[in-house]
Amino acid sequence: MKYLLSLFFFGLLILACDKNQSPPDGLEVGQTFTVNETRITFAQVEEDSRCPCDVACFWEGVATVRLMAGSDTLRIYTTDNGGFSKSILFEDKTIRLISLLPEPCNGQPDSQDDYRLTVTVE
Repeated sequence: MKYLLSLFFFGLLILACDKNQSPPDGLEVGQTFTVNETRITFAQVEEDSRCPCDVACFWEGVATVRLMAGSDTLRIYTTDNGGFSKSILFEDKTIRLISLLPEPCNGQPDSQDDYRLTVTVE
């Protein structure tokens, strides 16, 4: 009986586990992570007008990151200023942009393949 009871509680523990796959640091364009069993793909950086590293800017600028969740498009930004947001609510979870590298410097990045995205899911 103890064996069956232990097995029952172990099964409940497994069912209660969060089904989110922790996004790896430094996602490359085309890589995916999971939120509530939905695959989220880092599709592209649509626009990057962040202040270059060798320039003193009045405003830090913004980069727009496009994520794809099936046929849904999600956008997060590199700043919370000017009406932009570094986070988005998706299926009762918050996806928050931590970093987008490289930062613009001397014409960098050259292509979509250069970008690395770090997000958290809470």
